[in-house]
Amino acid sequence: MKHKRGDTFNYIVTLPASIPDGYFFDYVPTCQIRDLQDVLIADVVTAWVDSVTTRNISLHVSTTSAWPIGDAVFDIQFKRASDNDIQSTWTRRLSIVADVTRS
Repeated sequence: MKHKRGDTFNYIVTLPASIPDGYFFDYVPTCQIRDLQDVLIADVVTAWVDSVTTRNISLHVSTTSAWPIGDAVFDIQFKRASDNDIQSTWTRRLSIVADVTRS
């Protein structure tokens, strides 16, 4: 996955069909982007698109102009407050590339 530095980071992630609708009901999703040395690049604003089906997750960072060029990683962590159960997606690689057009 590639992202141009300076562009708004705005994606919708869909969970696999093998996970039933509502499986993550009462879980709060969170996400961070880190470089390959584990240095935090961004805390991502993470929210369910529909908190009942818990199928789609919105990921958003408004400002990415200070992000370093290069490879990074992220995952989505789900935490249930009632018992502190934590589950995470697989880690995904993100390639941050330079933007050609600048305003």
